[in-house]
Amino acid sequence: MNGSMTTFSFRALFATLAASTFCVSTVQSQSVSISLQPAYHGIPIYAAQEFGWFEEAGLNVTISFYSSGAPQIAAAVENSTWDMGILGSVPAVLGGEQGIVTVGVNNDESAVTEIVGARRVTEWPPSELSEGIFGATASSTGELLLLECLLAAGINFTADNIQYGSQAELVTLLEDEEISYASLWSPN
Repeated sequence: MNGSMTTFSFRALFATLAASTFCVSTVQSQSVSISLQPAYHGIPIYAAQEFGWFEEAGLNVTISFYSSGAPQIAAAVENSTWDMGILGSVPAVLGGEQGIVTVGVNNDESAVTEIVGARRVTEWPPSELSEGIFGATASSTGELLLLECLLAAGINFTADNIQYGSQAELVTLLEDEEISYASLWSPN
């Protein structure tokens, strides 16, 4: 697909989505708060904001960024801070359990979510477990991936083996070799 067709497709998609979702009037603009994470699935929303496509559709959009889905859901549950959010499957399901209306449009995140080892790590699965050997972001697709990998490898682990933190915190822990493995997603 060439560049002009891609641009047209994105513009058409966002104009249609905006008009149908928010019933936009040409007389006054509709304010909408959208929550995102620094991940590839938020790029279309960010692009629409940068290129002015929301304004063209009569929307006054405010974008808020969250480090992962758990704090994003917490903000919606506790303070109703956003109208629409783009997040992973696990936090979306957890949000649904807390009364947030969710619409699932899923994508395969296996290409951008992985278990990464510290520089000194040369084996998988690990032959020995220690407290906090693994790192994950709680209530995330990354945590689900880590747990499934541990089960598939036949590793008998406990909650003490997993240290939880934001993606940025996990990258630092991994670089400082305070954990041996971390479940990370792009762009981390």
